[in-house]
Amino acid sequence: MTPAGVGYGLVTAASWGSSDFLGGTVSRRTTPLATVVPSQAVGLGIIALVLVVVREPLPPLAALAFAAIAGCAGIVALTTLYMALTTGAMGLVASIAALVGAGVPVLVGAVFGDQLTTLDVAGIVLALVAIVLVTRPAEASVLSRPGLLLAVASGIGASGFYLAMGASEHAGGGTWWPLAMSHISGLAFAIPLLARNGGLAWIPRNLIPTMLALGVTDVGGAAFFLLAVNQGSVGIAAVVGSQHPAATTILARVITKEHLGSSQVAGIVLALIAIALIALP
Repeated sequence: MTPAGVGYGLVTAASWGSSDFLGGTVSRRTTPLATVVPSQAVGLGIIALVLVVVREPLPPLAALAFAAIAGCAGIVALTTLYMALTTGAMGLVASIAALVGAGVPVLVGAVFGDQLTTLDVAGIVLALVAIVLVTRPAEASVLSRPGLLLAVASGIGASGFYLAMGASEHAGGGTWWPLAMSHISGLAFAIPLLARNGGLAWIPRNLIPTMLALGVTDVGGAAFFLLAVNQGSVGIAAVVGSQHPAATTILARVITKEHLGSSQVAGIVLALIAIALIALP
């Protein structure tokens, strides 16, 4: 991957790390679907405004179809992640979800002929280890079977999003139309489920600014992921973007003054080394 691609991947990780932090804050006071749907609606509004300004050409139908699939996969990833986080053992949940989400696109890319250098492979391995270290719980904890299944489902949903959005990019989708289609399909999938489970009536008004920020960071992460894919393989872009738990951890340290354990510090350092290896020619 080019240095520009790695840079886009880092912005992806920072944006989605911020989104995870904000989403975790909101979901403690609402429900997973009541967190996901408003933030996706905010994101769609932002994308519509951008499309009016940039006037991106309408992409091929195949690109929009892949983006629609990505939107549904993304809803599954976010909703099951927030559900899994309520089961406890948050570090284990985040670790499993991120590993599955990053690992599946790498395997798919290898099967379909992605050209990876030795440094790329070393960087990918170190990056996956870094995810485990960054999200390692401070004390011994156990993940229930439902929590494990939800974490795996979240990772599969994330990998589906990565792969489908990557396919949309390679089909000539551009950036903003695929993002719009992914949000439209995601909302069409999630709104009936939300309506069936009580709607939005219980969202406190003081959470609205956080919801707005959540929508902005989610869209930003997805946009920069597409830019990263354009500079290299989907698998590597997914690995770099999946370092978002490190960004979440740093935000928790800065904003809520959470303590960073030695394994988390080691994981952040390892992630930086991994990204440097991936960026080398």
